[in-house]
Formats: sequence, C-alpha cells, structure tokens
Amino acid sequence: MAISTYLLIAYAKKQFKTPLTLYQILQIISVSIFEKTPLNELFTNFSKNTEINDFYNQLELFDL
Repeated sequence: MAISTYLLIAYAKKQFKTPLTLYQILQIISVSIFEKTPLNELFTNFSKNTEINDFYNQLELFDL
C-alpha cells in the first residue's frame, strides 16, 4: 500500500510539475480527500498560500 501510494503521488507531482514536496502533496490530499476538486486546482491554490509565515505560531520562550 505504501509503495503504491508513493508511486501515485510521485506520478502526480511529475504530471503537474508542482514545486511542492511529496509530504505537502499528501497533506493537501488528506485534508481534501472527500472534496470533488481537481488535483491541479488543489496544488495551485496551495502554492498561492505558501507565503504565510509560520513565525506567528511560534511561542516565545523568553522575552528579550
């Protein structure tokens, strides 16, 4: 199962020529598994939202 999933995701990455990593593609698909959205739309919409900074989610240990 794992090998076939990996091959399908790697094939989709190559077909859509997306700069996303395999992990990111799997995360996108797992979130939208029951939606009838074409994969190319999922990948392009995600690519537009990648500029979000994750620094706002980081907690500060010390106030310097």
